[in-house]
Amino acid sequence: MADITSLSFDHVGTGRVAVEVEADMANKCFVCGHERSALDDCRHTNFLSHIQSTHNPWHYMSYFMYVMSKSSSERTGLESFVHAQLEANQIRFLPLNRSLDLERDKVSQLATTNNLLTMLQSIHGDVQEILRSSSSKRLEEYGSDPSSNDNRD
Repeated sequence: MADITSLSFDHVGTGRVAVEVEADMANKCFVCGHERSALDDCRHTNFLSHIQSTHNPWHYMSYFMYVMSKSSSERTGLESFVHAQLEANQIRFLPLNRSLDLERDKVSQLATTNNLLTMLQSIHGDVQEILRSSSSKRLEEYGSDPSSNDNRD
């Protein structure tokens, strides 16, 4: 009876884990771990495009199988590195918490911010020039002390 109870609890626990995994897969990139919302807010991609193209887990699996099937004399330097990492059960070479899509978006936003800053600095300079010019014209019109001309009738 204890075995049946533990099997029931294991089955319930596994079901809960499966639901959590399914929810994660629907809202997180399996490869990099970024949230759906961050990728959907990205200018260069969206979540579905990202997980189907940029970080498609099946592409990674296919590459791993390809690398593992090659003989050591046929592997390139990168393939040898990946092979060694896989053999050692290491995943540091994967883009965990990194995505070129999001990095490209940050660079684009920074460029936009820099362009806006440059435009604002230019506008500020133009406004300063207009104020200097306006002040010079007022001095020419009213003399050196504009306040003495306030009571002209």
